[in-house]
Amino acid sequence: MLFRSEMAEALPAATMEKINARATAQFASWKANATAEHKAVGLAKMERFKNDEAFKAEHIQKLNKAWTDADTNADGKLDRAEFGAWAAAMRTVRAEEGDWCEAENHDDEDYEIMNSVSEGDGFT
Repeated sequence: MLFRSEMAEALPAATMEKINARATAQFASWKANATAEHKAVGLAKMERFKNDEAFKAEHIQKLNKAWTDADTNADGKLDRAEFGAWAAAMRTVRAEEGDWCEAENHDDEDYEIMNSVSEGDGFT
């Protein structure tokens, strides 16, 4: 597993700039728009990820199922359309869990970041 600083060194500077800009904007939106309940749910979820292996495994299973369902051509990569389906599924999971979701759709921006670290169109 890469540590944050190792990951930053492994990614192109342009990709890191996009990640930092996106994360900064998303955090500002969260601070401005998440309810106290959303924030409490998110913090509790982070603690469970750290301390509850069964919870972590269940969440990863949801993520993997959404990925497999979205990968309609079964090539193991998500192209832009498939990414949109995956992102929508993950927003549904977050909403069902009472977690905060951005009101605006940032799929194009998020896909551009993810795709910037893969060769060709799509990413794994």
